[in-house]
Amino acid sequence: MGVVIKQIQLKNWFGYKGEYEDNTFEFSDGVNIVVATNDIGKSKLHNAFRWIFEDKVILKNTESNKHEIISINMNNICEVLNHFIQTSLKNDEKTTLGVKLTYEIKNLRGDSKVRILTKEILCGKEVNTIKVAETKFKVERLERGNLKTAMENFSDCVKELMRNNLKDYFLVQGENVENLTPLKGNKLVDTINNLVELDILDKKYNTSDLLSKSIKKLKNDIETKDNRDNVVAKNNIKKKQSLEKEIEILEEIELIEIEEFIIENEKTIHIFSSQANEAKERKKLKEEIDKFNKDIYYKEGNLKALYKSFVESCINGNFWISKLTGNTLEKEILDQTSIEVREYVANRRAELDDRLTGKEQQMLSALERDQPSPLILDQMVVEGQCYVCSQKLNDEGRIYIKEKLIPYFKKELNHDDIELKVLEDVHDFVKKSQGYLNKFSPIDLDFITQQKNEIISIGKEIKEIEICRERFVESNGTLEENDDDNITLSTYNDALIKAEKLKEERECKISELNTKKLELSNVKINNEKEKVSKEFIIAEDLQRFSELLSNYLLKLKNEEYLAFCIKLENVANKKWKAFTNSNAVLNNQNIKVEFSINSAKKPEFEIRVVDKYGNNSDQGGGASQAIRQLSVIFGLVEIAKGNVDYPFIADAPTSHTTLALTEEFFNYQLDHAQNQNILITKELWDDRSDDLNSTGHSILNKVQNINNARFITIKNGEKKNRLITLIK
Repeated sequence: MGVVIKQIQLKNWFGYKGEYEDNTFEFSDGVNIVVATNDIGKSKLHNAFRWIFEDKVILKNTESNKHEIISINMNNICEVLNHFIQTSLKNDEKTTLGVKLTYEIKNLRGDSKVRILTKEILCGKEVNTIKVAETKFKVERLERGNLKTAMENFSDCVKELMRNNLKDYFLVQGENVENLTPLKGNKLVDTINNLVELDILDKKYNTSDLLSKSIKKLKNDIETKDNRDNVVAKNNIKKKQSLEKEIEILEEIELIEIEEFIIENEKTIHIFSSQANEAKERKKLKEEIDKFNKDIYYKEGNLKALYKSFVESCINGNFWISKLTGNTLEKEILDQTSIEVREYVANRRAELDDRLTGKEQQMLSALERDQPSPLILDQMVVEGQCYVCSQKLNDEGRIYIKEKLIPYFKKELNHDDIELKVLEDVHDFVKKSQGYLNKFSPIDLDFITQQKNEIISIGKEIKEIEICRERFVESNGTLEENDDDNITLSTYNDALIKAEKLKEERECKISELNTKKLELSNVKINNEKEKVSKEFIIAEDLQRFSELLSNYLLKLKNEEYLAFCIKLENVANKKWKAFTNSNAVLNNQNIKVEFSINSAKKPEFEIRVVDKYGNNSDQGGGASQAIRQLSVIFGLVEIAKGNVDYPFIADAPTSHTTLALTEEFFNYQLDHAQNQNILITKELWDDRSDDLNSTGHSILNKVQNINNARFITIKNGEKKNRLITLIK
């Protein structure tokens, strides 16, 4: 059986204003690619499918700022009903929003049936509020071109369209990571069993195990009955049954609980081990960076002390300015000092301003000597004319003056720099000294020169240490200690300690179990065969058989699961390699499918991404996560083949990947898709040109050469309240 969605139509649904005929999407039975930019309607189209399949839509919760899968109700109907329709409604006036979906089912004989599902909400305006009146459902059938009312129930048709337990895997919303289909833990087991029904052996084993316990109880009852007149035997039977019960509790409850605790604890260790290593690395790097910072702080302290001493010397008169008597040498030296310090200040300020390029730093440092007035510059921007060359200022010139020149000469930096502050203070002092030169006599130039050189020297040393620190960070990364590092390390260490305690507890329980089994083996009931009933002999034989059957099914189950893991790993890796062909790093990694049977005799799976050395390269999101998920899901679909021949509908399946990986994904699906694909994406669109990007054109060209593929773009119509679809 194969299911194909032929068409979906929208009525006043989010941004899709108008009747069903105005908003129609027609699909082929192969790969359908729907392309649109943000806020045009691609996610709303995906919501239309979701509303038909599971009576829910994905809406953003304004309080938590997260997306939620939620039913349409009185609280959110305003978000779903088309905005233009809402604003045009009058009080007590009603309108309808809805989705109409047409699908076809073909069986192995080639017979087919077509059904049209219509789901609508009648709503109206009451005192400026939109109220939901009722929800309507309709099922129609198409026979020989004629539309007739069908007798099927709407929900039954939805189940026929897609099985309930497969919706998470065939209706994917990839733009929000929290809504990606989980592929780990119990959810992964459910995924595998839902798609390939691998749990049949589990059910058979559980039945066999239950049978074995029932036969064991029957045997004990017969044994008790056979020995009801033998006091010694009765006491031994009670002791034996008590020991068996204690052994059963140890094996099936206490040891299983400890095993589950150990597994959960090992998962914690696995999760936090890499985080703990990163935390240790951050601490180590922080210690190295702290050494640089310590040297910088020490130098800055010296700089402050030197400046303070310099000022105090002036105040206390340790050097003094006496009346100037025509001595020009000191003035020339002080002028030169002012120029040097000013130039150094200008260079430092330009260097610290992230908004300036290297060339702009040089230009502004040179202009600093004459320092144009910010007021004049501001007036130039207002009038749009340069006062220097009398030319009109273009937009680029205005932006340059407003965003770079004016903030620079107003000293509006985006950094706080101690060195710059100190140098500016020194420069202000030197300027004041220059102002006094016409009134006062020779300065202690040696003292000024010495102080100036020492201040500048320390400033250069600080800069050199900062450069060394930057080089260290570039070579070793920018990791710095997080507030959570201590928590991470503590959690990891606690998990390690707990692991040892749990293993010790398990050993104690195993030792206790072995002691009780030995004690049980020494309990003798009745070795005289002539006194053993025929029923007991049959029950004993049945128990041995049931135990053999359970062990065989457990062995068979283990072999089947291992074979499945190898098959899934091979298929998923083929898709992984195809999807990541353009990414050398990801393409050199492999998907690893691991399996084990826990102490409760239940299967556990883990899917990881490993590098060529087998090291874990797993990531919690991004390209690796999205591509791994798609590889596994499509691998399971391929293994399941006709068992799950339903449409795969995905909104933004490659939103977390690069453009190159996106192209690989779409190319692969066009060549290898096992069933109908409806892939809704933004990644093939260029907002700047308001057209397809180069990858989009490449994919479009390929689609045009494939008979059962379709390429659809959604754009705003001439009227902003109407969307149009372009099918190619």
